[in-house]
Amino acid sequence: MDRELKRRETRERIVESATDLVEEHGFDNVTVEDICTKAGISRRTFFNYMDGKDEAVLGPAPLTVTDDALRRIAETQADNLVDLIISATSHPCSDIPDHATVERRRAIFVANPTLAALALTRRRTTFTAIAGALEEHFESFPGDRLLPDQPVNAEIHAIIEIVQSAVSITAHCDLRDNVRGAASFITDYARRLEW
Repeated sequence: MDRELKRRETRERIVESATDLVEEHGFDNVTVEDICTKAGISRRTFFNYMDGKDEAVLGPAPLTVTDDALRRIAETQADNLVDLIISATSHPCSDIPDHATVERRRAIFVANPTLAALALTRRRTTFTAIAGALEEHFESFPGDRLLPDQPVNAEIHAIIEIVQSAVSITAHCDLRDNVRGAASFITDYARRLEW
């Protein structure tokens, strides 16, 4: 069996096991050991694939913010900062959950406020780090600003909102190709608005 295929199958088994257990018992009543038992893996294997039980239920974060990604955002001159952020942080299309998985996660969020709070914290942490990298970017490359007559924090906020919306559309709608495609859709839509 192809090594990458085996890794994907193991990851899917962990996510499916975690999701089943949380649906049945609630997030607060499920342990990593419970997930490992149901998935037929060791605790060590679990942590080779997941950072914690919240990731096993939520899936990987749609954007991965590493030190390298933040450095790339801060230090790379770019005409399109939304594209730079997506290039530096997004997962391949294969990590995008299908519609059924998204619906299961929505139901789990409603029934498990602790998990919903963890997801919100994870998202806030991600976008706060990206905003910090954008501040550094504009200090180094003020010419990359598209709206230099507006406050820099307003432009940073606008960029973050486009990326967040693209992630949301990718996860929840039929524009499932990738985060970049969703961002392109948003900007195309905004261009058509008349004020």
